[in-house]
Amino acid sequence: MPSAQFSDFLKKTLSRSEIDPLHQKIFNANLAAATKKLPNVLDGEDYVSINTVREDDETHLSTITLVATDRPFLIDSFSTIVHAAGLRMKNLFHQSFFMNKEGKNKLSFAKSAKSSGIECDIIYAELSTVCLPKQEKSLKKTLETMLLDVRLATKDWQPMLEKLRAIKEEIRHVPASQAQYPLHEYEDFLQYLHDDSFTFLGYRQYAVEHKGKETKLTLKRDKGLGILSADRKPAFLGNDADMFSKDMRPFLKRTDLITISKIQKRSLVHRSVPIDVIAIKRTDHKGVVKKIDLFLGLFTSITYSRSIFTIPLISNKINNIINNTNFKERTHNYRALVHILEKYPRDEVFQMDEETLSAFAQKLLALQECQRIAMFPRIDVFERYISALVYVPRSVYDTRLRIIFSKILEESFDGTTSAFYTNMDDSMLVRVLFTITSDKGVDRKFNFDAIERRLINEGQDWSEKLATMLRSKYSDPAKAHELIERYSHAFPASYKELYEDYQAAHDIRYLERILNKDGNDIELDLYESCTRGQTSECLRLKIYHKDKPITLSDILPIIGHMGLRVIAESPHSIKPVGEKSDIWIHDLSLESKDQSGAKIDVAEIKANFEETLLKLWYKEMEDDALNSLVTLANLSWRDVYLLRAYMKYMKQIRYQHGQAVIIKALNTHADIARNLTRLFEARFNPALKEDREKTTKKFVTAIKKQLEKVKRLEFDHVFRSMIDLIMNTVRTNFYQKGDANGLKPYISFKIKSKQIEEIPAPRPWAEIFVYSPGFEGVHLRGGPIARGGLRWSDRLDDFRTEVLGLMKAQMVKNGVIVPVGSKGGFVIKDMPDGISRDEFMARGIKAYKLFISGLLDITDNLNKSKKIVPPKDVIRHDGDDAYLVVAADKGTASFSDIANGVARDYGFWLDDAFASGGSAGYDHKKMGITARGGWEAVKRHFREMGTNIQEEEFDVIGCGDMGGDVFGNGMLLSKHIRLIGAFNHLHIFCDPNPDAAKSFKERQRLFDNVLGWDQYDEKLLSKGGRIFNRNDKELTLTPEIQSRFGIEEKKISPFQLIHKMLKAETDLLWFGGIGTYIKSKGESHIDVSDKANDMLRVNASDVKAKVIGEGANLGATQQGRIDFALSGGRINTDFIDNSAGVNSSDQEVNIKILLSHLFDPTNKTQETKRNKLLESMTEDVAEAVLTNNYQQTQALSLMGMNARDEFSYYMRLITQFEHRLDMDRALESLPTLEEAEIRYDTGESFTRPELATILCYAKIMFYNDLLASDVPDMDSAEGWLMDYFPEKLQKKYDDEIKEHSLRREIIATQITNSVVNRVGPSFIYRCAERTGAKAEDVVRAYLFVRQMLSLPSMWKEIEDLDNKLPASVQLKCFNEILRLVEHCMIWFLSRPALLKKEKVLTGDFCKHFDALIKLLPGILPDELTQKYDGRLAENKADGLTQSLSHRIALCQNLVSCLDIIKLCLDSNLSIKEAAELYYGLGDVLSIVWLRNQARGLQSDNSWDKEAIRGLIDQLFDSQSQIALHAIAVKKESKGKTSVLDAWLDKKKNEVKAYSQLIDDLKSNSHTTLSMLTTAEQRVRSLFD
Repeated sequence: MPSAQFSDFLKKTLSRSEIDPLHQKIFNANLAAATKKLPNVLDGEDYVSINTVREDDETHLSTITLVATDRPFLIDSFSTIVHAAGLRMKNLFHQSFFMNKEGKNKLSFAKSAKSSGIECDIIYAELSTVCLPKQEKSLKKTLETMLLDVRLATKDWQPMLEKLRAIKEEIRHVPASQAQYPLHEYEDFLQYLHDDSFTFLGYRQYAVEHKGKETKLTLKRDKGLGILSADRKPAFLGNDADMFSKDMRPFLKRTDLITISKIQKRSLVHRSVPIDVIAIKRTDHKGVVKKIDLFLGLFTSITYSRSIFTIPLISNKINNIINNTNFKERTHNYRALVHILEKYPRDEVFQMDEETLSAFAQKLLALQECQRIAMFPRIDVFERYISALVYVPRSVYDTRLRIIFSKILEESFDGTTSAFYTNMDDSMLVRVLFTITSDKGVDRKFNFDAIERRLINEGQDWSEKLATMLRSKYSDPAKAHELIERYSHAFPASYKELYEDYQAAHDIRYLERILNKDGNDIELDLYESCTRGQTSECLRLKIYHKDKPITLSDILPIIGHMGLRVIAESPHSIKPVGEKSDIWIHDLSLESKDQSGAKIDVAEIKANFEETLLKLWYKEMEDDALNSLVTLANLSWRDVYLLRAYMKYMKQIRYQHGQAVIIKALNTHADIARNLTRLFEARFNPALKEDREKTTKKFVTAIKKQLEKVKRLEFDHVFRSMIDLIMNTVRTNFYQKGDANGLKPYISFKIKSKQIEEIPAPRPWAEIFVYSPGFEGVHLRGGPIARGGLRWSDRLDDFRTEVLGLMKAQMVKNGVIVPVGSKGGFVIKDMPDGISRDEFMARGIKAYKLFISGLLDITDNLNKSKKIVPPKDVIRHDGDDAYLVVAADKGTASFSDIANGVARDYGFWLDDAFASGGSAGYDHKKMGITARGGWEAVKRHFREMGTNIQEEEFDVIGCGDMGGDVFGNGMLLSKHIRLIGAFNHLHIFCDPNPDAAKSFKERQRLFDNVLGWDQYDEKLLSKGGRIFNRNDKELTLTPEIQSRFGIEEKKISPFQLIHKMLKAETDLLWFGGIGTYIKSKGESHIDVSDKANDMLRVNASDVKAKVIGEGANLGATQQGRIDFALSGGRINTDFIDNSAGVNSSDQEVNIKILLSHLFDPTNKTQETKRNKLLESMTEDVAEAVLTNNYQQTQALSLMGMNARDEFSYYMRLITQFEHRLDMDRALESLPTLEEAEIRYDTGESFTRPELATILCYAKIMFYNDLLASDVPDMDSAEGWLMDYFPEKLQKKYDDEIKEHSLRREIIATQITNSVVNRVGPSFIYRCAERTGAKAEDVVRAYLFVRQMLSLPSMWKEIEDLDNKLPASVQLKCFNEILRLVEHCMIWFLSRPALLKKEKVLTGDFCKHFDALIKLLPGILPDELTQKYDGRLAENKADGLTQSLSHRIALCQNLVSCLDIIKLCLDSNLSIKEAAELYYGLGDVLSIVWLRNQARGLQSDNSWDKEAIRGLIDQLFDSQSQIALHAIAVKKESKGKTSVLDAWLDKKKNEVKAYSQLIDDLKSNSHTTLSMLTTAEQRVRSLFD
């Protein structure tokens, strides 16, 4: 049948207001589905459909369609059931209609009745809430049951009325003795029910059987009507008499003829309320009960609204009660009693017997006068439930109390509250009717008085109970009274509703404590309890806070990171009397995040949890998930702090697993985490009583055993790494006490870095990591005696990487000073935004002082006797370590006095030598020492280019401003500077064509007044000059600026301008400010790690400056420097150019160490005297420092001159650096073997920046060798020690200098600098390779050769010629000297026995050498004389003095001097005779020619080169041996011929044959190594 027919009918029948709100498409679909079922409806089958479909793209719509034959109560029953299911309807219509079947498949519909039509109903509802699938099934079943119940009740309505009428007729024949009231009352009552005062739903009859002492009921199955009929499936009540007691005798005895009660099943018809029961006893003529008729239904609403005196039977009961009181009408009591009975719950009046109701009524009457809590309990006649009517004074009643009463009643009656009804009228008493049901039946043996007393106690005024509790808690009545006065009315209703008086008394203890604290302070109480309304105990935390509530968003993450989840919060504001501040209690319900389900032992973790949370609240501890270990492993906050410190260190060493993995590992295996802390304790707790080594081993073994159960590989790795870290931690301050014996707010670890494989290269000798929640710091040391600055870093995530790079640079920079390199840095983690400069600095200084303290905590001290004093409470797993020196650095330039103040507080032996540059030290800026040292490098670059920048004008572009130290001082070091451009972080200075004199004067003014570029007098700028602000969005350039810097654009951004300036043509690019501005083309900006300057940075190949001077650190990357040098630019490295600062500081420190034993720092007079002495030596220190800078750059120039010749030696040196110094070739940007071969083959060599690295590493390695030898202990080495100190100190404190604490280190440093600077880095190791000598032997030889050749005077004479003759001439002179020195060194090292004869060396050798200098020009063979004369003339032409020309020209001849002197000493010949014999033999035998031929051989093979050197050495040796042989021959001969003639006469045949060989060689156009080797063998044969 088409659905359109029924749809059209409804749409015509319904109004538009009913149709329009419906979702038409869904409505039509549901209607179509219902239409198909309409024939079934006519056959008596009800239709119920619940559907949920998509309404649109985002929402769903649930609908209910119901079609049934017409019956009463349908719409209200439907609505009640839908609402009871928790659903809400937004659209509903109900329509009755008549439906008739016409033919086989045709239906007709009408709005009014037809002769054969059947009345039906359709109900359609659209819900505003979505009906879930589970709800649909349950709701449909309930609706279908409701339709069945309505149908059954309607069908049997008349039969049930007939039953009632029949019973009524029978009751009038019941003997009067069987009834409590007159029989007509019962008749009238039944008639009252019959007359629409009762909605009949069901009827059933039971037969009563009496057998002996037993009485039981039997259901008459054919007597059921309505919902109690057999048609009801499932049965509404059980088939047996299960609603009655098993023993019916008490029931029959105590009940009247008619009994009114309720069952707790709710009606599905009309109203959803418990169903009323009318039970009627039917007796025989003897009064024996034979039957019980049971009617189920609902009293109609009129029964509850009409006066109780109008209801038959009930009114009789009421009148009896009133009459029995003898109260007179119109009296107060009479009216009050009537009022009580009228207002008493109507169902209770119906169901209660007269006696009980009377007693309750009179009790209530008395209650009106004395308001208190009272309970009126009634046990249901069927003993299935108890109703308890409770009266409560309005002043104390609230929901909390009702819930408490409900629980008390449930506990007392062993049941469940199925319903409660509250009545609050104009009375002072609130009435609550509780219904307590029990499936087991109700036991009548209750102590109602005791139950009422419990209710009274609970309902007692909360403040009274608190007062009672406080009196019991405090033995001092005055204290108790004080607290009662303060807190009786302090707690809000919300608190009272949830907590008992004893809990309040407990809270008061915390409230009292918080009153005496600051506003941000809190108190904590972790406990396990339940508040009212909870059935089981749960984990809870109370937070007490003054003034205002805490912000949950502040505390919830903290608790979450401790492994707990907040599931509820109850805040309460407490207002103690007399206090200005409120106190807030936040009670949090918690649950564990641990998925293992393990129960938290509150008693066990309480102390650790609360202490940790307090630390977190006060930000004395970091907030992350590692804090879960407090709950997972019951670790203390300090244990977690310890593990976090190691975790943070692991982050800084770039550990392969992130912090999230480490935290996950520790939390997952909390037992291992606990044992890691125990391992640490075993190693470092000074209070440990057990054997430390055994205990440590025990925990290592235990952890490794636990690791067998760790399944995840990365977790296993984490734990093994942490064991490694702990085992290589050698010191810690973890157990030191701070102020007032409290623990220190930071942790220091000293770690032997070299032992830990996880640490990336280069690995320091040792390091100290300082951790705290507010800052972290690290101090890396290259050796036990190390020095370097401490910087204030801004690189939170990788400040150690930054410091490591700087330490690496410091290592090479410190090659010129006593200590090796070190570097430190700290970073502040909690710096707020938007704070003032003063506050910013205050926070930085605080962190700096704590960082310094962390270093000193675990550093040894020296007492006045120079004996080691270990730090207190520190277990040392390393040797003595008392040398700790720091310095200023980025961000800490003015902090030296602060550092020295901390050191002085610690009583540290270095006192203010701890940090150089303080108020009592050498002011670097005032001295201009760093800039002056860099300027030495700059001057050398230009001097070697033929420019004297102290006399000639030159262009400069710079980074920095005149207020700064390095830039400002640097730009005042020559009056001929033309500063064409400069920039700092604020401004860009452009002066295209400056006047050198005027601009110098203006720069001086800015420097003197510490002013920036914005204070420069712009009138002094050249045409087109400008000073730009870097904050400007766009700059407009003048044509002059465009032309000067090669810029095409007219408008440009500040970043672009600086970028262009860095690439502009200029003579000098001077870096005096912070930042890395030059990189190689192959490097990315990320590689540079200076994000702030990424937009400015240029590639080195694009830089057109001739020279770069790095007065500041890291102006260019090392690879950038190399690229610049390969492009033809001149550059050293930052550690070369700006080493003067560190050199000056080291001199200051060592002078202060010396003076610390001579002047008492606590005596102001002596301290002032010392400071004046220090000041008086300022220029002496500066001169010594600048000499080192001069010589170091000179050494680089000599290295560069000989780089190709020394190439293979440098490569071998680099390999040694890798093996011995852990140098990373890639990190230092040094070439690999393959790269080196390519370079050499293409004619290239090492660049100057690479040579600088080789130079400084050679110094480090040589210094280490010397320090390990006995050279510093030699008597002759004391001169080096004395020369280190200014002359004033040498004269006055000679003995004290010799006892200096760093005596050996100073000597080793001085000798190292001299050797490496003067003879080059490869020289020492070349000598060692060729002779097998040790480094200390090389030094001994060098020291003697230096003395014998009078090298210092020669070097000085050459250096004094700066800018007087070309630098190339000077370098050539140094190179000549270098070759002579090398030959002399090799000669001595090849004769170790002679080297030990110090008196012979310093006496005879020096005397004869001086003589030879004068003799040689007159006794040289003609060939050698000619060459000497040529060199002498050339030297004079170059501008050398006569004396210097002679010495330099003679160097090539002096290579034979040692052989001659040795010949003289081994014979009776004079030095002149020895020289004549030596040169005569060499001339006759052409040995000089052979050596020159060997020197002329060309070879790129290092082995061939070594063979050539060996050949030359052997020729020298053979010449000496022949001379000795000739002297022996002369002794044997008796003639008067000369020694030479005597030998030639004896060896004439051999000499003739040899001469023929030489002639053949000379006639050959090409001489080879093999030919010369053969000749050398023939030479040797002449004396063998």
